[in-house]
Amino acid sequence: MSYPDHNKHSASSSTEDFPDWLVEILAGHDVVIFVSSLTDIREAEAALKAAGQGYHVEQMGMGDAIQRQRFGELRDYTKWDHLPMIFVDGHFAGGERELRSHSRIAKMPTIALWLGLTGLIPFILGAVGSLFGASVIGQYAVSALVFYAAVIVSFMAGTQWGGTVVECGSRKTPRYMLSVIPPLFAWSCLLLPQLIALPVLIATFIVVYAIDVAWVLYGWFPRWYLKLRSLLTAVVLLCLALTWWTLFTS
Repeated sequence: MSYPDHNKHSASSSTEDFPDWLVEILAGHDVVIFVSSLTDIREAEAALKAAGQGYHVEQMGMGDAIQRQRFGELRDYTKWDHLPMIFVDGHFAGGERELRSHSRIAKMPTIALWLGLTGLIPFILGAVGSLFGASVIGQYAVSALVFYAAVIVSFMAGTQWGGTVVECGSRKTPRYMLSVIPPLFAWSCLLLPQLIALPVLIATFIVVYAIDVAWVLYGWFPRWYLKLRSLLTAVVLLCLALTWWTLFTS
């Protein structure tokens, strides 16, 4: 039984040691729940639906010899002796309790939201300050905004380095590179005229955001992170664009 899964991807790269029947089931589904006819997964289903996460339920009838054999293979691999057995992104996650704390459905931490919103203050002040034009306040506001934007976009790119350190996969080299290249562009903006630096920063923020979207879709970052990034990036881009327009028309 399958439910809407908007972010399907192949799990074969992470299931090389799995039997063929398990690889086939895991492929194409972010979340797979193995159950019997007596397994109660109402809490897991409620959590997945609340998070907007698609999933697939695989029934294992214990009255069938093949299904009993497959359950034994699952038990040997997972070291988990009861159902449900839940796989996320091709990896065994555990049962219902473990699923509730998984990044796929974890809720956004309040502290992350508030700190993210606080980090917007310099962007907003810089954009407002740029309205003072060629005055001392205006010049300082734009300079401060460019410096702060360069710092923040470097910080956002740096999360790729941290994620790569704990990653067990084959995409480490690109992620290391993506954590370093955007800061180089950000640094160059400190040497450019502001009318050029601001568009470069806007482009860099968009690229870093697109990278984060990809990692969320791959399951390497939690879903709530994309929601937060979308909100913060939208405000940042608006502030930078407003500042550039103010400079361009002044």
